[in-house]
Amino acid sequence: MSESVLVAVVTASLTLIGTAIASLRQAHSTEADIQGRITNEVLEVTAATYKDLSDEVRYLRDRDAEKEERIKQLEFVQRTLLDRDSLWQAGWDDLRSRWPWWREREDPPPYPTPKPNTTT
Repeated sequence: MSESVLVAVVTASLTLIGTAIASLRQAHSTEADIQGRITNEVLEVTAATYKDLSDEVRYLRDRDAEKEERIKQLEFVQRTLLDRDSLWQAGWDDLRSRWPWWREREDPPPYPTPKPNTTT
């Protein structure tokens, strides 16, 4: 083999080896980029999921607070109605038990509860 052929073979071999090494580095770099992108996407999806969950929890807490307030209002209305009902029942019981006495009087029995303010 002549010297020029040997130089050509060595040059070609070194070029092939260099190209193979560059290809491997590029493949590893591309793989690392893909893994990095996948990791970033997973983190973004997870963060979005946690944000959605956080928003849902906040919404449910607000709705729960509104429901609690509504329950308090309804309990107040219920107590008021029960108080009025018991006053009306006491007035009715008094009217029934003392009917002869009430019948002899000129003025009617008192209204059992405060009259509501009605403006018509």
